[in-house]
Amino acid sequence: MNPITFIGYFKKPFDFCYMSDKMLVESMQKCKRNNFLYCDWNDINSGLECNAFDTNKGRMINHNLKDSEVGIILEVPTRASTHVKFEKVMPLLEKIASERLPIINPAESFLNFSDKSYMFKFPELPFPKTEYLDQNSNLSRILSNFDKEIILKPLDGDGGYKVEKVQNNVELVRNYLNSNASDGPFLVQEFLKDINLGEKSLFFFNKEFKYGILKRPKEEKEFHCNEGYCFPLEEYFPSNEELKIAKNALFTMKSHSMFERVDMTHSNKIIEMTLDCPGLYIIATDNNNRDYYRPGFEDKIGKWFYELVDATLLNQKK
Repeated sequence: MNPITFIGYFKKPFDFCYMSDKMLVESMQKCKRNNFLYCDWNDINSGLECNAFDTNKGRMINHNLKDSEVGIILEVPTRASTHVKFEKVMPLLEKIASERLPIINPAESFLNFSDKSYMFKFPELPFPKTEYLDQNSNLSRILSNFDKEIILKPLDGDGGYKVEKVQNNVELVRNYLNSNASDGPFLVQEFLKDINLGEKSLFFFNKEFKYGILKRPKEEKEFHCNEGYCFPLEEYFPSNEELKIAKNALFTMKSHSMFERVDMTHSNKIIEMTLDCPGLYIIATDNNNRDYYRPGFEDKIGKWFYELVDATLLNQKK
């Protein structure tokens, strides 16, 4: 069997950048002792040749992604990323897609959903009211459709980067656009007041729900639900209605990814869909790098990912 290749960000000499990546690999290794390779985006050339760390040999080797049994993309950059340039990775994703390589979260998912434009392209789904913004937008016209408080964020961004809540005021919005011009274009969204109750993250493997996580802000007026702003994460058990809404959104979006996440508020507004490489949330750490959350099902993650490997290979034969 050819190796399973993980593509993302890695330290040199080899180590994982993120504990959740390490826990995923360790969980998979407990299921089967396959040969795993790890390849950093920075080390892949236009022919998909790369220097990869081989777990069996314990050293770097020359490898071509075309020779992988299956691939798993752990991270891709946004335009604001510093580890590797967005402009380097996009052509590589296009090459991977053109070669039809067997990837659990295929390159098409990143290319088709590389930003948050889906929030205004699918009006039939329960997203917050959302409109596109750039330096040429008619701010008076656009902002007249929103209430007193609004959310501003880059069209392409993650982790709460440059997300701000401001008063609905043309000058304030123009100042935001000018101050963050290099991160544009942007979105303006309605502010959802129930966000302070938390964000429900529902994880789907091959369109089937596997687990949920609740992220609750530490402070009453906090509107970010990223880990640094939240209480310790909690396992969440969604209702049938929540699952119905999330699965309908996944099937409407028609992503071919085997691994997806739907984030919802308590009023069941969908505030984000991550259809390419959603974070697993199987571990969280505090500012002193101490674990403060482990859900207890991290050992199952490996089994679930091997089911995705099998499904990906089966689809490849069709």
